[in-house]
Amino acid sequence: MVIQMSRLVINSLKSVSVLWLSAFVIMLCPAENKASVFTEPSAYEASEAGPSEASGEEALKGEGTLSQGHESSLWNPSYAEAFRGGLQALQLKGLDEAEIIELVAPLFQQDQKDSGILASVSMAQFILESGYGQSELAQNANNLFGMKADLSGNNWEGSAWDGTSVYTKQTGEFAGRGYITVTADFRLYQDIAQSIADHSSYLLTSKSGDRFRYAGLEGCLDYKVAAQIIKNGGYATSPTYVSDLCAVIERWDLTRFDL
Repeated sequence: MVIQMSRLVINSLKSVSVLWLSAFVIMLCPAENKASVFTEPSAYEASEAGPSEASGEEALKGEGTLSQGHESSLWNPSYAEAFRGGLQALQLKGLDEAEIIELVAPLFQQDQKDSGILASVSMAQFILESGYGQSELAQNANNLFGMKADLSGNNWEGSAWDGTSVYTKQTGEFAGRGYITVTADFRLYQDIAQSIADHSSYLLTSKSGDRFRYAGLEGCLDYKVAAQIIKNGGYATSPTYVSDLCAVIERWDLTRFDL
């Protein structure tokens, strides 16, 4: 009896030792399937409005793909190159609206120095058109303004886009009496700053015939006038576009960022 009890005690001690050893090993070794901070979402729902192409359109739910052809549910190697640049829209995920505004404000201020377009106006467009950088195009292509690869002949000089990198997704476009679903290529940018610069170069140099579409925008110091210039140039067809922009500017006091 004594021998049997001794064996039970020894076996129990061995089991406890194995459990403690296993726990120690687990603590030292990271799980192989630990999620990366930068993995892409596998499904998206967004609304983007691009210059002249927007016409008040609403993007449809769907999965987009990068020009490299990787599945959207996996980390894409192209982002490794992108992260060597500046601020990424992916870095805005999880932040509240006020934090996002403070984080991106210096980029829009630098753009005002370069382009002469009020930082407050461009920031309001960013907020309206990308949902504070949370839209599908923003998160996956750093595309803050719904800029398509081909903007229906609205060509301009000095584009910051590399001319080749695209993000393909389904979107809704107005045709005749209603919206239809189409697959379109949108510009993929290295970082947020590149998207802002390309958008501003579009506003400054795009033409309709021999006329600059947004003449008078550069150097305009009144955000209400600037918003009307953008609307009059055909940027958006929504009858409330100007008031929507101004409401965002006033809500967040974005004029404090104007230079």
